[in-house]
Amino acid sequence: EAFLKDAIAAFKQRKVKKRYVAWVEGVFCEEIRIDAPIATHKQGGKAFSEINEERGRPAVTIVKPLEIQGKKSKVEIEILTGRTHQIRVHLSFIGHPIVGDERYGSVTRSKRILLHAKAISLLGYAFEAKEPRDIVKYK
Repeated sequence: EAFLKDAIAAFKQRKVKKRYVAWVEGVFCEEIRIDAPIATHKQGGKAFSEINEERGRPAVTIVKPLEIQGKKSKVEIEILTGRTHQIRVHLSFIGHPIVGDERYGSVTRSKRILLHAKAISLLGYAFEAKEPRDIVKYK
């Protein structure tokens, strides 16, 4: 119970480090920091987020290239804030939507959105999830 209380506090205080991997549209060659505010709206019971300088809340994402296959790139993502659909919105904003994410601009069909929560660390603990086959190698 004490760990849960401390973990909740760590999330609220942004003391949790989260890393993701994804396949994105286009050739992604250099590390980038995306600092663009995000506003979220509900439409038909579903959330939709967008970059909005006036009504958006601060959102920061760091993206690093890992691999390039043709016109697709595998990237590692770290989010410094936690907004609804933050990764999806930020990657679309810079012209590299996540493969399979038709809502945010992907033109490539996929069985799923090729985004994977790879690692989380908080309170001195680190947890890492094995990458699924479709993330390890894009086909």
